Amino acid sequence: MKLLKHKVKGYYIYITHQGKVKKIYFGKHTTKEEATLLASEYRVQQQRAKLGLVCSDCGKNIESKNKEEDIAIYELFNKFLDWLKQHHKNEGVKEEQHDTIKSFLYSEPLKNWFDLNNLKNVKDINQGHAQELITSLLGNGFNDGKGYSNKSAKERFSWVKRAIDWGSFVQGLYENPWEKSGGYKTYSLPKIKGHQKIYLKFSNEMLSHIFKDPRFGEFYQWLYYTGFRVTDLASVKYSDIDYARRTLFLSVSKSNYSRNFGLHQILANKVKLAQDMGKDGAIFPQLYHEDQTKRKNRVGTARNHLQFRVLPRIGIKHKDVNGNVYTLHGIRGTSAQAIQGLGASQDQIAIHLGHKSDGTVSKYVDPDPQVANQLLDKLPTIETGV
Repeated sequence: MKLLKHKVKGYYIYITHQGKVKKIYFGKHTTKEEATLLASEYRVQQQRAKLGLVCSDCGKNIESKNKEEDIAIYELFNKFLDWLKQHHKNEGVKEEQHDTIKSFLYSEPLKNWFDLNNLKNVKDINQGHAQELITSLLGNGFNDGKGYSNKSAKERFSWVKRAIDWGSFVQGLYENPWEKSGGYKTYSLPKIKGHQKIYLKFSNEMLSHIFKDPRFGEFYQWLYYTGFRVTDLASVKYSDIDYARRTLFLSVSKSNYSRNFGLHQILANKVKLAQDMGKDGAIFPQLYHEDQTKRKNRVGTARNHLQFRVLPRIGIKHKDVNGNVYTLHGIRGTSAQAIQGLGASQDQIAIHLGHKSDGTVSKYVDPDPQVANQLLDKLPTIETGV
């Protein structure tokens, strides 16, 4: 058994189980040394099973097992949760997340769903129940009658599926009911078509409050007056700015091209003051990182701060009853809406947001910064009191 590594899921091996080739993952946070030991242990267990001996770890004779075990669903959940509690570090599951998974698996709505579909034992489950469960998670039977969002529904479905996978692949208790025939690939999660969340726009009064935030207020203000994507803005350095021409040279990550953008007078004045004070490097050092993925993670801190610290202070929830949210991307949308309100054309909005336009704007044309600045300066000045 050769030890292999998946770029996301971590180390794994291929095994033959009941005549089929399957993957056994050892957890995305498991080191190579730990995975090697686990793989060796698994080989010993398989050899014991072939000799008709009981598997020392799982108590099951995996390879020589001829008769599937009919196990109750909640008995499976009990065993899975006990195992997960012991192996949660190797499985990349935090201790508090284990409690969250347990809470959902034993929740009243999920029990009611199993009862409604007459599912008592794992043998009662078929592949069609997977889509039915996802549909129910999105419907009014869960989450206090509101249903879960796409992301939350997928996550909760994965917890149920993970328990069923564990009973089949790790413990060898039964043939996996949510596995595609002919190969090691497990049942793939169907695409969920549910409510598409909308990024809510900010009023000028709200912007005035969030710009005053001592921790990230400057960053929020720059988002509004530039219209940049959050990870792009977090990459900006003082050296990217030409104060005399009021331009900012930016590499647009999503569109994969670079050009000069206009700069609002408010931001230009801030840059000039900072440069006069001898500042250089990243404008937002607490969010900057050369690696885009790590930069994105740092920007998540500014998003969470906005949603769970700044907005509650002014009595506003970050999510409305329909699941639409106030987030950093909403500030970008608010900026685009303000530009549109000034009578800007679609091409001008595309320039402002750094999009590739189908019209006269292309990655080969550097729009006139003076024209961009004339438009930017028409944006209303949001009073911050600072």
